[in-house]
Amino acid sequence: MKRVEKTSILRHAGFRNLWIGQIISQFGDVLYALVFLWMVLEVTGDEGAVGIVGAAQALPYVTLSAYAGTVVDRCDRRILLILSDLVSAALVFGFIGVLLLDPKPSLWIICLFAFLLGCANVFAGPARGAAIPRLVPEKQLVEANALNSTTQNAMPLAGNAVSAFFLHAIFTISAALAYIITFAFNAVSFLLSAVFMARLPKMLPQREDTPKSALHDAVEGVKFVLHHPVLGPAMLVSLAMNFFVAPFMPAYVVVAQEKFKGTPGLLAMLETGFFLGMVIGSLLVFRVQIHRVGLAFSLWLSLASLTVIPMGYVGSPYAFWALNFLCGIMIPLASVPLNTLIQLETPDGLRGRVNSALAMVASMVLPVGMAMSGLLIKRMGIEGIFIFMGAGLGISPLLALFFPGYRHATLPSGTAAVQSEERLPTVG
Repeated sequence: MKRVEKTSILRHAGFRNLWIGQIISQFGDVLYALVFLWMVLEVTGDEGAVGIVGAAQALPYVTLSAYAGTVVDRCDRRILLILSDLVSAALVFGFIGVLLLDPKPSLWIICLFAFLLGCANVFAGPARGAAIPRLVPEKQLVEANALNSTTQNAMPLAGNAVSAFFLHAIFTISAALAYIITFAFNAVSFLLSAVFMARLPKMLPQREDTPKSALHDAVEGVKFVLHHPVLGPAMLVSLAMNFFVAPFMPAYVVVAQEKFKGTPGLLAMLETGFFLGMVIGSLLVFRVQIHRVGLAFSLWLSLASLTVIPMGYVGSPYAFWALNFLCGIMIPLASVPLNTLIQLETPDGLRGRVNSALAMVASMVLPVGMAMSGLLIKRMGIEGIFIFMGAGLGISPLLALFFPGYRHATLPSGTAAVQSEERLPTVG
């Protein structure tokens, strides 16, 4: 690893607007995600229901990702990001209306809302991933991705820190009121994010081929991934890993609510450990350059798994927090360099489909894993589920090392170095 000079990536207006919009949206998302699954467990009284709703949230990434990728590679990515925010805001406001009429809605209504919100968001991920390389010079991609990763984790950290202090007080007054306030805040954050997405430049895909049918385009994206020496093994690793880590959030809710007898404020406090570690890990990537990205991805994730298994055995929420903190530090060191290599290796006209293909394959097992999580927790106990997740997270990344292309994958020298006079890629 080599130190690189620190400079400001935010001098690029397009990336700056994307970054600010992400800050606003993710701050709202963290409060929503925290309270939403808590509401499911409170309304149903069934751990299995938490997994079912989680599966409903993940299902659009399996059923729609391929189509979303073809759309991202045909349409202005700016328009897709705006529409995703606006539709998401409308759905959340609609769910607030449902809660005002019935504070304890049926499980099928909750699942329908979770599924529709997932449908709105499934287009945003590949569009955002395809936009970043268009908004910064190639040699600053690591810097942009490191800042992006820092933000993605700093906002949940800030949101959870706020939640740890204030959610308990609000829930003490009225759980129904707490749900309404939290969801309304998330809806407004989507609207504010849309304002900044509207300031982005037009970003039509740069394609050398003529778009054909949606099915043909989707297949082209999958073929590119499967035949690539790095992306193919990474996709297989993601498939295996996501199956094993799918029960994480339901397990967190059960640990906070049943093992530690806490409130959503305690759940927020526990999650701050993980996100604080992620912020520190992202800042480490921001300051150094990791060239051997395949090797780093596998080794750092396997080291992170060593902190997962003890989570099921600790009797103190503070010890649980510390283990989450250590785990979080290692994740960006694994993911940011590999994500940068994927961006560099993928032509702009394929970025939407490649991002969607990776998301689709990674998500294929999430609905199954989430739906099974309640049953697994009941059968294995809280200790057993953390053994299950830790073992899977540790072994899966090591399997990719059997592929030479992945094992020897490196970032181009100087990718993270900053050249202030370098021109931006074309955005229109």
